[in-house]
Amino acid sequence: MATWVQLSDERLGLYEICVPSEYTKKVVMDISQILELPFDKERLTHKLDNNGEQGVGSVYLVEDEKRRVLLLLECANTDWLHTLCVLYDESLHPPIYKRMAQWDRLCREEYQQPRPEGYQLRNKRMEENPLFKQIFRKHRK
Repeated sequence: MATWVQLSDERLGLYEICVPSEYTKKVVMDISQILELPFDKERLTHKLDNNGEQGVGSVYLVEDEKRRVLLLLECANTDWLHTLCVLYDESLHPPIYKRMAQWDRLCREEYQQPRPEGYQLRNKRMEENPLFKQIFRKHRK
């Protein structure tokens, strides 16, 4: 599972957003399409119905090692928010970044959580403990 990922690789971009449950399938389908990754609605629905269980069964992961692109959704959330992480070669950066920022803005506005002044979606690749790493550690059982 994602053995090719090296966050020290400067060519990679890592972006993370939180998505309310009512938007989750729509957002994952949209981002999957942009990344040219397969979207499996049935598998995603099964993962989202896990009732807070942890482990590999509660993570929706789609990747293409050859093109260096990965979509990870944590489904083990007992809250109504799911963390979506997208890791990809920065050559795809403009369309992915723009769409991730649009979804982030929409989801925040829907829940009256406006972005702070000057907020921008940031590449989390070099952060010490991004959600991406936390999710992998939490569910690698």
